[in-house]
Amino acid sequence: MTPKGEILIIDDEPNLRRMVSALLVAEGYTTRDASSGTAGATLAQKREPDAVLLDLMMPGELDGMATLIRLREQLPDVPVVMMSGRAGLADAVKATKLGAFHFLEKPLTPESVLLTLGSALELRHARREARALREDIGLTSEMVGASPAMARVRALIERVAPTDSRVLITGESGTGKELVAAAIHRLSARHARPFIRVNSAAIPRDLIESEMFGHERGSFTGALEKRIGRFELADTGTLFLYDVGDLGA
Repeated sequence: MTPKGEILIIDDEPNLRRMVSALLVAEGYTTRDASSGTAGATLAQKREPDAVLLDLMMPGELDGMATLIRLREQLPDVPVVMMSGRAGLADAVKATKLGAFHFLEKPLTPESVLLTLGSALELRHARREARALREDIGLTSEMVGASPAMARVRALIERVAPTDSRVLITGESGTGKELVAAAIHRLSARHARPFIRVNSAAIPRDLIESEMFGHERGSFTGALEKRIGRFELADTGTLFLYDVGDLGA
């Protein structure tokens, strides 16, 4: 049987690591584990896991928050699920802002662990597909030309890319608006995060909400499986709404 994915468990409690590992292996995952943030970050760097379960409260050089920051820097596409039995709302909010996928409270339940990891791996798979599609349609290409007009375009890109501002790109068909959007993403602090392209003109009016924000299985007639919305796919990255003027108000 093909493994569902490899999960890295980072926790200073040996019993918890054994318990969670046994649960995941029984469900078809493979696991590795580490007793400290430093050891866990090293394991992740040597071989990228599909998801990480990370304890918030750990002794040593790297506590949970510091390890989360290290993992997000090293492996921005790997979802990290935080765990803690003594965390407050402020800790959960801080972890989410630092890029944690989800926050689980101890004592853990098998249902919550499996459900959360399933969702995390769906997001990782979608990000991989988005990256492959981005490469297929040429978003790795760069603009060419050295005219004064192109120099002004590049200067504008370099000014706006480091900001978190919304950007409106205008121009006739075929002038390279998508290349400009890709260049802005590439020069931004989000360059290692997803670049999600949405062809606004191709989305039927009745499906806009589902496409943009996703839906759960069974939430309406015809919703046969969970769908992750474009905003969630682009979280911490860039959402490029191509032909945004064709979207209804």
